Amino acid sequence: MPRVLHSASSRSAPGQSPEGQAGTESDLHWRDLLKNQPALIGFLLSMVQVIVHASWIGLLWYLTQSGQAALLNDHSWQSWLMVGLLGLGLVLTGVSMFVCLYFGLRRSPRTLAVIGFFVSFFFGTLATALVFMTAIRAMSGG
Repeated sequence: MPRVLHSASSRSAPGQSPEGQAGTESDLHWRDLLKNQPALIGFLLSMVQVIVHASWIGLLWYLTQSGQAALLNDHSWQSWLMVGLLGLGLVLTGVSMFVCLYFGLRRSPRTLAVIGFFVSFFFGTLATALVFMTAIRAMSGG
């Protein structure tokens, strides 16, 4: 492959596009946020965790509304799907909180790490509360 060498005059200054136009303030802000790769990874993991938790909660709601929840047993695929989604959500919650706290907060900017941690903590706590309340309700016979 031919190698292209750039002269010093063809390089753009920081904050400018190659055409010489300055980037907008919004572009610069996003570029600054994305410099902290661990925080970005932790934030994305927290978003995936929200999707997984929403999936098993939605599946539980659907099965309850359609009347299929009463027919579930330990051999039904819906039960195992819900357990798998719950376990995956639990693992993603722990991993995203760990990445945000341990790796993301060591670099700046810390914005995505803090947002990712709070989203993981909030949805992880909410999901855990729903599981415990459902289990307590089931044990009480209600």
